[in-house]
Amino acid sequence: MRIASYHLGHAIKNYSFLLIGHPSLEDSAENSMMIELSTGELALKLSKSQQYAEKAGGVLVSEIAVSITNYGEDAFGKEVFRCEDSSAALANFEQEPPYYELYGEQQVKAGFYKQAIKYLEHIAPLARTLLQ
Repeated sequence: MRIASYHLGHAIKNYSFLLIGHPSLEDSAENSMMIELSTGELALKLSKSQQYAEKAGGVLVSEIAVSITNYGEDAFGKEVFRCEDSSAALANFEQEPPYYELYGEQQVKAGFYKQAIKYLEHIAPLARTLLQ
């Protein structure tokens, strides 16, 4: 991002979105943005996510089903993106493992995956290189 920002002459913002929890909770952060999907876009999103989950395997199908049961289909009709400071977000992972790592370890123990993605082992080296 830094290289592209330099060449473009302006900063490129980094946005994140939740993968766990209520998918469309309003965010009052100044730099967040929300995109509301049309009925057709929501139907396509749900259909494509189901198709992808079925190709990826059983665990993803059940995760999607649980999310829809917990929050309802309409909750997926808003896309909320939060502006993040990449360096600060990554620094937090140096101290406390990200959720995906803990969840991945649970899935390995349950026999769904052979190996979990680890921040310090897999992601940090790539992130450091990209942020240089």
